[in-house]
Amino acid sequence: MNATPSADRTEAGAGAGEFQAIERWLGMMPAPLASGPYRAGDDAVWLKSPGALTISVDTIAEGVHFQRRWCSPQDLGWRSLQAALSDLAACRAQPVGFLLAVSVPANDFQDCSWLDGVIAGIGEAARHWDCPVLGGDTTSSPAGLVLSLTVIGQPLGAPLCRAGAQPGQLLQLSGRCGWAALAVESLLSAEAEPPEQLAARALQAWRRPCARLDLLNSLQTATAAIDISDGLLADAEHLSKASSCALLLDRQALLDPELIAVAGESRAANLTLTGGEDYELLICTSEPLEGFFTVGEVQEGKGVRWLSGERIEAQGIGGWVHGVSG
Repeated sequence: MNATPSADRTEAGAGAGEFQAIERWLGMMPAPLASGPYRAGDDAVWLKSPGALTISVDTIAEGVHFQRRWCSPQDLGWRSLQAALSDLAACRAQPVGFLLAVSVPANDFQDCSWLDGVIAGIGEAARHWDCPVLGGDTTSSPAGLVLSLTVIGQPLGAPLCRAGAQPGQLLQLSGRCGWAALAVESLLSAEAEPPEQLAARALQAWRRPCARLDLLNSLQTATAAIDISDGLLADAEHLSKASSCALLLDRQALLDPELIAVAGESRAANLTLTGGEDYELLICTSEPLEGFFTVGEVQEGKGVRWLSGERIEAQGIGGWVHGVSG
């Protein structure tokens, strides 16, 4: 990880200062394989690959995607890397490593305890998937914390993208959606914490998502995929447009009975369709795949609608939220 001249290098206080922080943060990360040709700390990283690489970048900004009171710093770090790795899962790519750019408010360099927790959470997620940090950058931020993570992977087989859906295929999903949105909906309210009955599952869904890299082997016969980050309806529309096909959703199969029990059917539908940040995979396949359940089908045409033919009416918080005040 490299430093930029604008960052605060003051050494007031134990552990303060940018370069000291970088050394400490590197110690929180999994080490690259000893046989690898790379290590964090050089001006650039060399990657030797027998084939194609899959690369994606994800940015999370304080006051836009999160507020500090919403979760522990460790949870923030965990979800930041998991969200980035979710894009690799959607492309059927095994993680090789990642680059981390951190824009830090000056006060956080003076007292690094909160920021250290964020980096520790990133390190925990990196160890979970054996995904080493390959390098990065630090700079100061005039406002809140900004994390930008570039993830690098190796595709397993042919590239998997959004443009491969074919009429007659099944539309399958890797897990239930809507719980993370339920947590965000409550966290955006005036309450410091959401109601107790939401804590066990909703908060866990938002604070501790997990990229579905565990399903890479199940994706061998999938022909199109997308991860659910912006909301299931919006992401289904991206897939539909890229594949020039219509996607028909089965309302009964899609909605989680447990979410309906907590939120009511209408609200559960809105949360499921528009909430986002679920990081499940929506795929198209000619046969049912292990780890997925069927939520609809692909037909000729365009757009997304219910299997019954009805137009989908949904109102919600719209995935990640712009303009969240700190």
